[in-house]
Amino acid sequence: MDKIKYILLVLIVAAAIGCSFMENNDLENAKIYTTIYPITYMTKELYSEYAEINSIYPFDSNPLTYTLSEKEINNYSKGNLFIYNGLSDEKNITKELLNHNNNMLIIDVSIGLTEPTNMDELWINPSNYLIIGKNIKNSLQENIKSKYLIESIDKKYADIEEKISLIDARLHSLANTASNKNRVIVIANNSFLFLQNYGFDIINLDDEDINKNNRLANIKNNFKTNRYKYILAKSSDEEKEIVYDLNGKLLTIDSFDGINEKDYINYMTDFVNQIETIVS
Repeated sequence: MDKIKYILLVLIVAAAIGCSFMENNDLENAKIYTTIYPITYMTKELYSEYAEINSIYPFDSNPLTYTLSEKEINNYSKGNLFIYNGLSDEKNITKELLNHNNNMLIIDVSIGLTEPTNMDELWINPSNYLIIGKNIKNSLQENIKSKYLIESIDKKYADIEEKISLIDARLHSLANTASNKNRVIVIANNSFLFLQNYGFDIINLDDEDINKNNRLANIKNNFKTNRYKYILAKSSDEEKEIVYDLNGKLLTIDSFDGINEKDYINYMTDFVNQIETIVS
């Protein structure tokens, strides 16, 4: 009888290990760590039903200035997967995690993208963000065997792709329907340079050549005559001297570095509404 109990116990343990192995292969019930908000948001949209997904940064911290402790690195290295932006200093965090656990899976969301002038452009530019989403989707699916999970990720990506594509289409529409005069957008930050790809005429106050050839004087004059009324800026740009001197009305958005809870689609909808205000 004892021998039979022993055999049954071995079989139960073996079955448990087998189930755990399958779940790890499928990343089901996995611990997934991410970095800044846009990466966390996309990962949760695609896979939050099947894994525990958390950012390595504490709520309301600034990833640009926050330094992870050795204890935090050690804790996060026990996760199954780390998702990061390889175009930023996050690649150094990845190295530290892998030094603690070389079995940890990693996903670099920046594959196929070039380093922008300002990192926020990766998230604000709908085209870039769709590439990031597809990178996360494809990499998750490469580590999953379950047909059901793969199909679920496909469906969830299709849903968010549709929402982001509508934002992209709206930007194109605003540029196409605006008059030549109203198509001008004065920006205080390089994050918004991508808007010229939609057909908007961009005047960049962050350009190092802004003071050459009377450019700044002409811009000031256009604000005085009310030809230009608005300055598109990030909240961190409000104290820039050049922005203050122009006396234009600031339309600001928060940097993604400081966002923890706001829904990405709502954030981008607010952003496009500001563009509409400028060009209408």
